[in-house]
Amino acid sequence: MLLLFLYAITAIAHVGCIGVTISNETENGSYSEKYEIFFEFKMDGKTYFFALGGFYWFIKELLKDGTLGPYTDKGKFAYTYNKGFAYNIQGKQYVYAITETNYWFIQEILTGGRLGKETSKGRWDSTPNLIFPVNVNREYFVLTVSSQNWYMKQLTSAGTVGKQTDKGKWIKYYTLGFPFSIQGRQFIYLTDTARWSTREVISGGKMGKEIVNGQCRKKPLLYYPFFMRGKQYYYGLNQSKKDWFIQEFKPSGKMGSVHALGLWEDYYHVALPFTTDGVQFMHFLNDKNYITRKVKQTPPFCPILVNPQSYCSEEPKLKCGPLYPRVERVLNYGGSSEACTDFNFINDYIADIMKDDYYVTVKVNDPKTALKSYSQLKKGATIDLTVAMNAEIYQKHLTSEKSADSQAVRDHVRKLEQDENDEIGHLLAPSLGGTLQAYNFVPQSPMINRKLLVAGNSIRAPQRGWFDVERLIRNYVAETGGHVGWHLVISYGNLANSLRPTEFWLLVKFYDADGKLTNWGANKAITGYHFRNVPTEACENLNSTWWNIPY
Repeated sequence: MLLLFLYAITAIAHVGCIGVTISNETENGSYSEKYEIFFEFKMDGKTYFFALGGFYWFIKELLKDGTLGPYTDKGKFAYTYNKGFAYNIQGKQYVYAITETNYWFIQEILTGGRLGKETSKGRWDSTPNLIFPVNVNREYFVLTVSSQNWYMKQLTSAGTVGKQTDKGKWIKYYTLGFPFSIQGRQFIYLTDTARWSTREVISGGKMGKEIVNGQCRKKPLLYYPFFMRGKQYYYGLNQSKKDWFIQEFKPSGKMGSVHALGLWEDYYHVALPFTTDGVQFMHFLNDKNYITRKVKQTPPFCPILVNPQSYCSEEPKLKCGPLYPRVERVLNYGGSSEACTDFNFINDYIADIMKDDYYVTVKVNDPKTALKSYSQLKKGATIDLTVAMNAEIYQKHLTSEKSADSQAVRDHVRKLEQDENDEIGHLLAPSLGGTLQAYNFVPQSPMINRKLLVAGNSIRAPQRGWFDVERLIRNYVAETGGHVGWHLVISYGNLANSLRPTEFWLLVKFYDADGKLTNWGANKAITGYHFRNVPTEACENLNSTWWNIPY
């Protein structure tokens, strides 16, 4: 059944830097049995999942388009298993499962996604309420939580359970939990459905200190963690069986922002995250019926809801007219802004766009232009919105020639809801190797598009603007003989309703003559820039709803 996105879009605007959406369906179908446990694993450059329900199990390949491949193996066990996980240690893939009566086994998975021989088996003295693997410095351990007691034991490369490395007792009775890793540190999340806690697991399979704890917003029913584009998230379903959310963990192991939430029409008792070819998916199961959907990080990436006065001068003579100064704003890679310290997401997002058939991506093979590709979103029969561009700017692309805008360009920009004071602005400047074709032009506020003078003095803001970045690129290429990587994402605020760009995200990379990233003077090798395309109406009315566009 389809999602009811009752408030997912507005959630992105208010609760996180990089929005996350559960997106379009890639496949649906049904299984012959009801399966309760799913594990993703990777081997031989392929992605598989192991499914277990009652006595029955199977292994299937997960294809790059988010669909299921053929069975690679399937069968029937002598016992039913209700908990388990997969893990890979020193190149060997194993599956661990345990019955309701505490019997467990470990079995190897062989090349091609086939189930191999059993490597170990045994019986726990007590029934675990939680059991999952943790990976610390490439050593695997299994954490077993039984009532309030917990035990940590080593998992060996031979597919056996080794020595106990730690044990203890917690005050609370945890019924849900999972492991997650960020920047080489191993954490665990635990909850008794009323309160939650995160802890670190440290070297040698020892339980570290509690990082943070808090109260659950609602009583959770199930959790599935996943890692996407350098960020650790988890999907949660609350006990209503319809109310879902996606939340981020911070690198410290503390809880981050909620990035998406919504309501399902049906109850999905399984929600398996998996990644193929760098694209994130989730496989949802309702009884025997399944549906697979893409998971995306979505622009606008950072909800920078700034004070409008920083964009719109209160001086009447500077209000939005032809003398209104452009906004100059930069957020440097590695800078101090917690919301967007790393602009490399621009590359990741463009890569996702190029793989997504929702957009049309054109590869450019013309030595006269620096452009390498551009991606567009079709809006009706005659309008194409440019949403992303890639370029490599060399000395041969630099020019001082100027050409008048063609009628085709003027017509195109007019269709994009051009504001009364907007100018015809290029995305990649022709002086840097940009094309004169219509897709390279959009309506731009004069505060972005040109260098303006008031009373003979250049109006300067404290940070770089579009004009300054173009000059910086030109100077670098001309003086060093290196080249510049130029990567742009154009956001339209609400793609369903807007044709005029609302902001631009630009990533600039300096390469030396040998093609290596390099700093240049005070300029970093990688710098990200953010520009907002403020319309006249928003500058005349500082309480305009434009300032609350969901970025």
